[in-house]
Amino acid sequence: MAEGAVNSAYINALAAGRSVMEVMDGMLVETTADGNHKVIRVAKPRHKVTSGSIIKVHCSS
Repeated sequence: MAEGAVNSAYINALAAGRSVMEVMDGMLVETTADGNHKVIRVAKPRHKVTSGSIIKVHCSS
């Protein structure tokens, strides 16, 4: 369900003429509504995790 919501938000942002930031091949890339891609910088991983592992997230209120 979350994957569908993220995909819809991505498509809606591009359809509205806005740009989106995404990671492609380890690079942080800005994608514009006309389909152009602009590399911003190397995407630095914040946390390395293995598939199926549990991550605890702390929320600050």
